[in-house]
Amino acid sequence: MPLHHLSAEEIAAYLDGECTETEFRNAQAHMDACEECRATADDQRFIKSLMGSLEEPELPRSFT
Repeated sequence: MPLHHLSAEEIAAYLDGECTETEFRNAQAHMDACEECRATADDQRFIKSLMGSLEEPELPRSFT
């Protein structure tokens, strides 16, 4: 039986704590066995870390 990979949205919900306890456990078990989904989660963590390190841009007065 082919392995069903987690979607990018499912991985993001897992990483952000936006899933139920059952969904979290299922995602964790899946990633324990699936190198591809683990790599996707690592990529999302890296991007989130990069985005968090950016300074907020100064907005023009017309935006406020």
